[in-house]
Amino acid sequence: MASYDFLTAYCTCPRCRTSGTFEIEAFFPSGGLFEYNLGDELINQTKIKLKENFIAEGYTICPYCDKDFFINIQVRNKTIYAINISDKKGYIDNPAKKH
Repeated sequence: MASYDFLTAYCTCPRCRTSGTFEIEAFFPSGGLFEYNLGDELINQTKIKLKENFIAEGYTICPYCDKDFFINIQVRNKTIYAINISDKKGYIDNPAKKH
């Protein structure tokens, strides 16, 4: 079973270049809607053994420009090690900016 978890991390939006803290929807095969920060160990609620090292996909919408982007989440020794911006294109092109 897999579900979306939430990762809070500091990064720079590739679309508007603003840096800040982002809430990232992370897809981990761990079974459950957990909230994580960089450096946290993954919690596994499934009977499936997690891989020690893998790259998970994350998705977020920039709170500054309201455009979305994808993030690669590096997991090492079952711990969230680092993030970097994915080359995968976002879906939102010209959202209505809230003022």
